[in-house]
Amino acid sequence: MEAFCYLYHKLSTFSFVHSKEQKGTVVIYHDTLKMECCTSFITKTSLQVVTKVGLSMLGQVLGVGVGLGLTKKKLKKNPIVVCTQGSFLASVELPDNTPFELTTNPPLWFVGDSVEFLFTEESCQLSCTVQYSKIIINTSDVATSRIPLADVHENIVGGAYVMANFHYNGELMTIIRIQNNVATCQFLYDETDSEDNDGMVEVGQTVDLPLDKVHALVASFGK
Repeated sequence: MEAFCYLYHKLSTFSFVHSKEQKGTVVIYHDTLKMECCTSFITKTSLQVVTKVGLSMLGQVLGVGVGLGLTKKKLKKNPIVVCTQGSFLASVELPDNTPFELTTNPPLWFVGDSVEFLFTEESCQLSCTVQYSKIIINTSDVATSRIPLADVHENIVGGAYVMANFHYNGELMTIIRIQNNVATCQFLYDETDSEDNDGMVEVGQTVDLPLDKVHALVASFGK
């Protein structure tokens, strides 16, 4: 409760707050092996960060990098993941003003990008749900415009390199190995194209392509 009260004090002016009472059923087991169903009401309060100024205030509480991250896994021995051209950046993309659908019909679950803190008064449980977008890093300013403290190397590779992404015959691929004049590439899953996938290409399937051809595909990726 103290954590939610602190967040409410810091963010309520810059966020969307909504409370709702829900009806729930609890099964009580007695020592006599008798079961009893009891109806109770629980109150859930939602504190949703849905604007840029709200995310900025949340960053002052939880750190400047809140709402940002890479879709790659971090290892214990190497907790820092380097952004490369063509990689995906997970970012909470918020508008300047509160979305119209929240002000007209406030739900407990918002379908757009947001950071939501949900507090249940009876159980004193606090949960957080983050909804984000995946953005392709085509240029360094994609990262630096979202986190000014980012250290971006300017020596961008102009051709093929391991972990570089590109499009091949309409499919998203990444380079997993380069040997001699051959690049071994792997098909990646793209959520935006999942409904249009005819099932002919399996996720994780690899294919060998000429290195000079992959050089051109990587260089043109994102343009």
